[in-house]
Amino acid sequence: MDPYFLITHIPLFRNLPSLQLLRIANEASIKTIPPGVSYTLALLKPSQATYILSGFVAIQQPIGSIHPLGPHLYGAGKWLGLNYTVSEESIPWILRIFREAIIVCIPYEPILSLARSNTQLAINLLQECARESTQKLIYAAHMQQLDVEGRLAYFFLYLAREIFHSKRFKVPINQFQIAYLLSTSREVVNRLLTLWRKAELITIEQHELTILNREELEKRASLPLA
Repeated sequence: MDPYFLITHIPLFRNLPSLQLLRIANEASIKTIPPGVSYTLALLKPSQATYILSGFVAIQQPIGSIHPLGPHLYGAGKWLGLNYTVSEESIPWILRIFREAIIVCIPYEPILSLARSNTQLAINLLQECARESTQKLIYAAHMQQLDVEGRLAYFFLYLAREIFHSKRFKVPINQFQIAYLLSTSREVVNRLLTLWRKAELITIEQHELTILNREELEKRASLPLA
């Protein structure tokens, strides 16, 4: 892989000496994963640091785990479970690809090795891990205080802002998958969408959704006042 590709797309590797950057680039690979595929990271050895360049991805929860609010959502510019890679926890990462994803996979060992000798990379790595942890904590705290309608509003606003950058977009997943992501039922999702259409908050035609009243969805996705 071209070392300057890493510098351009992944902030973690900026300001590294050329030879160290080249070492990481030689270990890196780019994968394109089509929608509808479940991609298992747990089978990749050695442990991978995985960065999403584009797409819409969710990490499926391990069998038997309890996560009342569904999995985290990932868009472009985010590491997938970087903290778990750093701590070398054995977790079966299964990615559910809802929109074609382009990811960069890098065996973690060369990153860890260079971080031990390069202060700048060590600082960058700590900052990325802290950012990831903070984002997950904020997400979890926010979602725990929302009802199902609030979570659905949050979901569509996330798609508009982070994935499609438009108030009009084709929803990349069906109602069963939306229900899975929000830990609810397909019937509840369908009922809410019907109510929102009648209230002229949204329109949906051929799976293409348009947000008509962003302010109202923002209110429903906001935390209740203490």
